This record gives sequence, structure tokens and C-alpha cells, in this order.
Amino acid sequence: MEYIIMRHANDLGFNDTYCKIRDSASKGVTLSREDIADKMASLEIDSNSNLARTAGGISQRVTGQPLTVAYNDALRTEVTARAIARITGGNLVAGELQKGNEVYQWMQYHAGEDGLSVIVTHEPAIQGLLNIHKEVKHASAYFIGNVKNVGGGTFQQI
Repeated sequence: MEYIIMRHANDLGFNDTYCKIRDSASKGVTLSREDIADKMASLEIDSNSNLARTAGGISQRVTGQPLTVAYNDALRTEVTARAIARITGGNLVAGELQKGNEVYQWMQYHAGEDGLSVIVTHEPAIQGLLNIHKEVKHASAYFIGNVKNVGGGTFQQI
């Protein structure tokens, strides 16, 4: 398995998205958590050119291999993962991927599998895993290849 580590999209726009969904609900439409996350992912794709650009770079790396898009249970990572999966055709997987050590353990566990995995997580986890000492911008992604490259500074920004 090869890996791409990605920071979630900027969640500042989520308030507007929430208001649009709330307006739908006030008209008698009942939405599940999954429906809400899907709707937010659709709106995120439409409004965030950085996310679309990152998803395009991920799509170029996939080229015919299985793609898994993993995320933790925070709404901003789930929405980002759903948007990436919608654009790239990847399979969604939820997991304990909040902290750097959790992401690293997940990577080690899946290391022998075929394909590419995008792991959507938070800035501190990415900084620790990739040994980056600067801001990791929203919706940015880093191709690190295999798990042995974690922490060694061997990665490419997508």
C-alpha cells in the first residue's frame, strides 16, 4: 500500500453549509448524519477549488489501482473524505485517525495491501508524521509512498 496524507478542507464554510441544510430540514426534510455529510461534501466540492485540485492530483496517482479514503469521526475530515471519494471513486473507511501515532499504526496495519490510501486527518498529525515545522494548509496532500518513508522527510506535495 502507498499512502497520501491529507489535511481536511477548511471548515469555515461549514456554518453556511449547515444553514442550507437546516433550511432544508425546516421544510420537513429529514436527513441522517450520512445524508448531511454527503450534502456537505457536494457543497464542498462546488465551493473549494483547492480541494478539487488536490483530488485531481490524487486521481492521477491512482491509475487503475484500488483506492481507500480513510478518515476519523470528526465532521470536517469525514466531509473532506467523502468529497475526495466522490471525485476519485475511492472506498470510504472510518477509523481512529486523529493523532499521528494512530495514523502511523493504521498505515503499518495496511502496509501489505495493494493500492493507494488517502488518509484525511488534522494538521498536528501530518506535521508529526512528515516532520514538517510549518503550517499545513487546508486540503493539502502529501504522497509518502510506503510506510517506511514516514518521518524521513521523503514525500511529495500533491
